[in-house]
Amino acid sequence: MDLRQLEHFVAIVDRGTFSAAATSLHVVQSAVSKTLRELERDLGVRLFERSAGSGRPQLTSAGDVLLPEARTLLDQARTTRELVSSSAAEPRGHLDLGVMTVLGPIALPDLLARYRASAPGVSVRLHVRPQGSADLLQGVLSGEFDVAFIAPTSPVPEGVRVERIATIPLQLLVPAGHRLAGQAGVSLRDVCDEPWIDSPPGYGNRRVTDEAFAREGLARAVALELYEVRLMPEMIAAGLGVGFFPGDIEPHPGIVTVPITTDDPPLLEIQLAVREGRRRPVVSTFLATLAALRSPQAAGAASAEPEEAGFSDARRS
Repeated sequence: MDLRQLEHFVAIVDRGTFSAAATSLHVVQSAVSKTLRELERDLGVRLFERSAGSGRPQLTSAGDVLLPEARTLLDQARTTRELVSSSAAEPRGHLDLGVMTVLGPIALPDLLARYRASAPGVSVRLHVRPQGSADLLQGVLSGEFDVAFIAPTSPVPEGVRVERIATIPLQLLVPAGHRLAGQAGVSLRDVCDEPWIDSPPGYGNRRVTDEAFAREGLARAVALELYEVRLMPEMIAAGLGVGFFPGDIEPHPGIVTVPITTDDPPLLEIQLAVREGRRRPVVSTFLATLAALRSPQAAGAASAEPEEAGFSDARRS
């Protein structure tokens, strides 16, 4: 068993098919199949169920056992490689960053520009997930992502640390001409019977909204689910429903923002999630760059370890 075999095995899991794994590894599909057969022969077990026409290969019980161990070994090897190559120069390698659609006050292009200036030898790969923050958090835990911006959707699992980046209000948007447009304030009860536009379960803003209604003993009907929250204003303007939008929006003639009158208004918390343990140089530099961007006066801390730059180990639900 060698690292190349483990890399091919993990690529099949992450990419979903042998052909997609081959593309990501820049090899032909037959090479991926051959390497997997070698790994299975070395271990004496089958790692995937590969029946004809079954689509995505499914891990066997042995594959389930191997996956976290393979990720750990590959991460340790990558960390060692980057530590050595970065010992006399800036960090080198790549950073896998999970992102949400809305990041509040964090301007992602500005953050990545600053990061490139600090680590020009690092390539960044951005990832989004159809199941939102829950999927992003799992990607950090599994090692698929180095870091990820998330909105809390469940208790943070052991092995992951999070830092609160920002808290942004959810604004109620209604179509222009709606019965509630122009009101000085409305309660959640006033809008619980409206058709709602929202993100699917697994997204942080969906959880926050569901919990806000549940606290008041109310139920609502989600008429339209959107994977892309930035489409929400246009859908509301078309009269398809009302919705909570995180943060500010551009003025739109078809939309009215209505204040919500409640003692416990819905707020969306933006967090950064990273695995615990030894940091690769590319990750440490990213965390320090983010800390400096959030607090310009702390720019001198950019060379500090993440803990010294304000990275919290608090676990939040």
